[in-house]
Amino acid sequence: MKLEIWVERYTQRKALMQLDDTMLKDIGISRAKAEAEANKPFWIK
Repeated sequence: MKLEIWVERYTQRKALMQLDDTMLKDIGISRAKAEAEANKPFWIK
C-alpha cells in the first residue's frame, strides 16, 4: 500500500511540473509553490 502511495505522489508531482503557468493559475497554485511541491521527496507528504 505504501509503495502505491509513493508511486502516485511521484507521478503527480512530475505531472505538476508539466503544467504551464496558466494551468497552474486555474488550479490556484503559483509556479514557486508547484516547484516546491515537485521537489519534495516522494516519501514526504
